[in-house]
Amino acid sequence: PRAQVVQILRAAASGDARARVPAHQQLQELEGRPGFAGLLLEAYADASADPQGRLLAVLMCKNVVDRRWQPRNGQGMADEEKRHLKECILRLVALAVSGALPYLVELTLVLRRICRFDFPKQWDELAHFVLGELRRLRESGSFDEGGLAVVVVLHHVLKEQSSKKLLAARRDFQQIGQVMTEPLGAVWCLFADRLRSLLGGGGGGGGDGSTSPAAPAGAPSAGAVDDRTWRLSRYLDGCFLLLLTQGFTRLHETPNGPQLLVLVKEKVALLLGLLRAHPQLVVQCPFFAKNVKSVLKWWAMLLHAHPLAFARADLASVLATSAEVLQSFSAVPGQAETHEQSQLREALLVSSLKMLTHAANTAAFRRGPQPGHQGAAVEAASSCHAQFGEFVRRFGVGGLCELGCAAALRLPAEEVRDWLSDPEDQLLGPGGATDLRQAGEHFVRALAQEPLEAPLVQHIANRMREELERPLTASDAFDAVARKDAFLSLLSLCQPQLKPHLAFEQLLSFSSPAAALAVQASGQAPCLLLPVRLCLVIRSWCGDIPSQAVPTVLQWMETFLQERCPKAVRLAALGPLRELIGRFSDHEAWAQSQAALIDGCMALLAELKAPEVQWRCLNLVHLFLSEEAESGRYEITERSLQRLLLLWRQPDSGEGLICLALLDVLRALVLMSCRSKQPRLPLSPPLLACALAVISDCYALHRPTGGATAGTGAAAGSGGGSPGSAESAALLAGAAEAACSLGDQGSSSATIFDSGCVLFIGVLRTVDSGQAASLVGFFPQLLEHYSRSPGGSLHDGALDVLVEYCALFVEVAPGAEPLQRFYGPILQLCRGCLEGAQKDRNCELSFALLQILLAYAGTPEALAQVRELMVPLLNFWIANYSPQAPPSTFRYPLHPLLQLFCTWHARHPQDFRQQFKVAASSLAQVALLLVASCRLLRPVVARAAVLDAALALAKDGGGGDSTFWREVLQACGEVIASASRKGASMLLVQTLQALRSSLATKLPVPARSSGQLQCCMLPQELQQGLRGDGTMDEAAVVRWLVARLAAALQRASGSGGSGGGGAAASAAELP
Repeated sequence: PRAQVVQILRAAASGDARARVPAHQQLQELEGRPGFAGLLLEAYADASADPQGRLLAVLMCKNVVDRRWQPRNGQGMADEEKRHLKECILRLVALAVSGALPYLVELTLVLRRICRFDFPKQWDELAHFVLGELRRLRESGSFDEGGLAVVVVLHHVLKEQSSKKLLAARRDFQQIGQVMTEPLGAVWCLFADRLRSLLGGGGGGGGDGSTSPAAPAGAPSAGAVDDRTWRLSRYLDGCFLLLLTQGFTRLHETPNGPQLLVLVKEKVALLLGLLRAHPQLVVQCPFFAKNVKSVLKWWAMLLHAHPLAFARADLASVLATSAEVLQSFSAVPGQAETHEQSQLREALLVSSLKMLTHAANTAAFRRGPQPGHQGAAVEAASSCHAQFGEFVRRFGVGGLCELGCAAALRLPAEEVRDWLSDPEDQLLGPGGATDLRQAGEHFVRALAQEPLEAPLVQHIANRMREELERPLTASDAFDAVARKDAFLSLLSLCQPQLKPHLAFEQLLSFSSPAAALAVQASGQAPCLLLPVRLCLVIRSWCGDIPSQAVPTVLQWMETFLQERCPKAVRLAALGPLRELIGRFSDHEAWAQSQAALIDGCMALLAELKAPEVQWRCLNLVHLFLSEEAESGRYEITERSLQRLLLLWRQPDSGEGLICLALLDVLRALVLMSCRSKQPRLPLSPPLLACALAVISDCYALHRPTGGATAGTGAAAGSGGGSPGSAESAALLAGAAEAACSLGDQGSSSATIFDSGCVLFIGVLRTVDSGQAASLVGFFPQLLEHYSRSPGGSLHDGALDVLVEYCALFVEVAPGAEPLQRFYGPILQLCRGCLEGAQKDRNCELSFALLQILLAYAGTPEALAQVRELMVPLLNFWIANYSPQAPPSTFRYPLHPLLQLFCTWHARHPQDFRQQFKVAASSLAQVALLLVASCRLLRPVVARAAVLDAALALAKDGGGGDSTFWREVLQACGEVIASASRKGASMLLVQTLQALRSSLATKLPVPARSSGQLQCCMLPQELQQGLRGDGTMDEAAVVRWLVARLAAALQRASGSGGSGGGGAAASAAELP
C-alpha cells in the first residue's frame, strides 16, 4: 500500500539507526519487485500524504529508474512496466505543469533518467507532449508559472540529450532540432518581445549591427527586478541556444539559421546593455546573472559549432562585442565588488576569450574558403573572412594580445599575496589552474597562427624593447610587476613562434634582472612572481636551449634552490630542473652543479607540507642521484638524512607515493657505494643507520594484522630513532616484530614492503664487514620467520637476502663458523624451494645457498646435512641429463647445479669421489658427461672448475679413453680462447652495465656473493685473484687448468705428452 511505502521511506530517512537500517533493507527488497516504481509515483501523487513522504517517494523513484531501467545484471523492468511508467509520468508532469502537483524539478529528474535510455526513439509521446505545450504557450502568450514549468521540463530533456556522446545520439539530437526549432523559436521570440516591453523599450541596437546598444537609463523597471522573469529567460535562452548549437549539422545551410543568430545577437546586446546600466541587478536578481553567464557561454559554443552561420550577424561586430567586454571588465575590481559580481565578471571574461579563441582558430576566418567548402559555404566563408579581417584591423593583433593579457594573464595583487603565503598550492605561480588564465593562454596561442603570427611576434619584440628601457627593481610598484609577469607569460606561450627570431642567449640577458630578484627581494615581496614565472619560461624553452647556455641556466637553478631564497622560488625551480635532466642529462655542466642541487632539494624537503610537492622534490632528488651514481661520488650529509627520516616518520605518513619516493632516494644513495666503482665510496655510518631504520619500519608496518604481535610491531615500527644512533638500535628497535612481517603478500614491486626489501638487498651488498655487527645480529629472527614459511610463499628477494647474508658471514669470519648453527633452517628452506615444480629464480638462489653451505661445511655433521640434499640431486642429474637435449628440458637450472658439483669437488674431494662412485655405474661416462656439460657454460671460472672435476673422475675411472681426452682438449682450447678475448668481453660487460644503469630501479652489483660463489669452486691459492668488484683473474685460472690438464695427461700417458705441452704453450701466451 502507498501509505506503508511512505512510512518505510520516512523511516529510511530517520536519524535513528534502529529504524533506518531495517527500512533500508525493506526498500532493497521492494525495489526488486515489479511495479515498485509505479507505486512510488502513486505515493507522490497522493494529495493526502504528508509533503516529506511525497518528496521521498519521487526521489526514490528516480533512483529506482536509474538502477532498474537498463541494469547490467539483467534484473530490470519489463517492457510493459516501462510503458506504464512513461504514461504515468507524462500524466503527472502535465499535472505538475498546471500547478496541481508539487516538486516539479524532482519529478523532471525522473523524466530525465528515462530520457537517458528511451528518448527520442522509444518515447514519441514525450516529444508530442512538449510540442503541444509549446503550441499552447505560443497561442496563449501567457508566460506564467505554467509556462515556466514547461520550459524547465524542456530544458532538462535537451540537457540530457546533449550529454550523450555517441554519434547515434547526436544524430537523434539533430532530428529533434528539425522538429522543435520552429515552435521553440516562436516562443523565444515572443518572450524576447515581452521582455523588451517589460524593460521599457530599451536595450535596442544589434539589428543595425551596432556593438554598443542603448541600455535603459535610470532605475530599472519593475519587470527588470522580478527574478521570476529572469528565471524564465535563463531557461528559455538555454533551451534555444542548446538546440541551435547541437541540433543542426550545418546551421548556415538551414533556411532560417543565420537569421536566428541575428536574433540571439540582439539578446546578447540586450543583456550586456542592461548589465552595464544596472550592475546592481546581479545582486538583486540571481537568475539575471545566471542568464547573462549562460547566454555568453553558449554564444561562444555556438560560434565554435557553426562558425559560418555568423556571416549574416556580422562577425566583425560580434567579435567586437567580445573585445569590448574584455575592455570593460578587465579592470582590477574595487573593494565594493560583491562575490556575485566577481563571479559574473570572471565568467564574462572567460566566455569572451573563448569567443575570440574559437574565431582565431577557425581556418576559414583567417584564410578564407577552404578546399572542402561548396555552395553556400564558400560565400559564407568569404564573408566571414572579410569580416574577421575588418575586426583584426580595428583592434590590431597587438591590441588583442594586450586585451587577453589584461583580462587573464595580469594578476591582481590580492591573488599574489595569497599565493606567497602558501606557494605549495600553486607550483607554477598564482592563477595557473583557473578557467580564466587557461582561457587567456588558449587565446594567445590562437593568435599565434598564420597570418596573425608575424604581427604578434612584432608586438612581442616591441614590448621587449619597452621592458628593456624600464628594468624592474625590487622596490617597483605592483602594476609594473604584473605587467612584466604577463609579458614573461607571453614569452613562454609563444615560444614556438619566437624561436626563429629570438636567440636564447638574448632571452637570458633580458631575464637577468628578474633572476636577480630571487635573492634581492624579501620573502613576501610581489616581485618574486618574476623569477617564478622565469622558471616557467625556461621550462618552455628547454627543448631549444643551446649547449653553451646550459651552465648559465644551471647556475640560476642552483641559486634559486639556495636556502636563502624564498620558498616560492625554490619550488618553481623544480619544474625546469626536471626538464633539463631529461634534455641534457649527459652535459658536463652537471658535474659542478649536481651536488649543490641535491643539497638544495634536500633542504627544501624540510619546509614542504603537501604530499604532492614532497613527491616531486623526492623524485627530482632520485633522478639527480641516479645520474650522479654513474660517475659521481655524492655523499649525503647527516643533516639531510635526518630530514629524510623525519619525513618518513611524519604523523601523516600514510602517503604511499612519498614512502616509495623516499625508498628510491635511499636506494640511489646506497648505489653510490657499489663495489664495481673505482675508487669506491664506502657506505657511511649515518646512511647505514638511516637505511636500516627505514627497512625496519618498512617491514614492521607491512605485515598481516591480527593479535597482540601486530600492535606491538606497529608501535615499534613507528617509534623513534635517528640516523645518528647505533646501527643495531636502528634495526633491532622492531626486529622481532619486523621478522613477523617478512613474507607478507608483496609480489608487486610498487609496494612499500617490496621497495624496502630491495633497499635491504642493496645495503647487504654494499656494507663493509666492519659495519656488519647489527645485520648479523638480526639474522636469527629473520631466518626463524622464513623457516615457518613454505618455499613457495617467500616474498620476492627473500633468498637474495639470505645469499647476501651468507656471503657476509664468510667475509666477517673466513671460516664461516657463526653460520654453522643455521645450516638446518637454511637447508630446509632450500629443500622447500627445490621441491617446487618451477625452474625459477628461487631455484637458482637455492643452489647458490647450497653452494656456500657446502663450501664451508666445517664439521662432519654439517657436511652430512648438506649431503642429504646433494645426493638426490646427483642421482637425478646422472639419470636424466642428456647433452643432446636442450637445457630447458632439464628440471633444474644447469649452470648453478654444475657449480654446486664443482664446489663439492673443490672443498670435499674425497666425499665427492666417493658419492659419485656410489651413484654412477661408470665414472668415465660421468666424467665425459661433465665435459659435455661444460660447453653450455659461459664463465671461464665455472668451465675450468667443471673440467677439473671431470679430470678427477676420469682418474678414478681408469684414466679416460681417447674420446674423453679429445673432448677435454677441445673444451680446454675453448676456455683458453674465451679468456683470450678479454677485450671484447670487457666491452660487452661495459655495454650491459650502461644499459642496466638506464633502468629506473637499480641495485649494487652482488660483488661479495658473486665472488664467494666463484671462490667456492677453486683451490685456496686461486682465491687470492678475486678482485673487489667480484671478478676473478681469469688468466690465473686458465694457467691452473692447463697445469692440471698437463699433469693428468702425463699420468695417463706415462710421460709429458704433446697434448699437454701444446695446451701449456697456449696458456703461456695469456697475460
